[in-house]
Amino acid sequence: MNKFVGEVEIHIVLKKEMWGKGLGTEIAEALLSLGFNSLGFRRIIGVVHPDNSQSKHVLKKLGMTYCNDISSDDYTNGFQVYSVETKAGCYHLMT
Repeated sequence: MNKFVGEVEIHIVLKKEMWGKGLGTEIAEALLSLGFNSLGFRRIIGVVHPDNSQSKHVLKKLGMTYCNDISSDDYTNGFQVYSVETKAGCYHLMT
């Protein structure tokens, strides 16, 4: 059983022509702020394919750290899980 079942996850998909413009970071930051500051979540995860270096960069830029690899019957390489937690109940972008 996957230990991340039941976690709150952000998931962003952009058209290829929108890549590299900072939109993923901006959207993810807004989602984290909403989740932590308005909805009261204590931890949010992001799941990314191991080969997707751009998405991993966005997650790290938002203060997320690598947690674990998970496998999937649908994908032979599995995924990597990153997470960020709020300690004081307020999220601010880690720059």
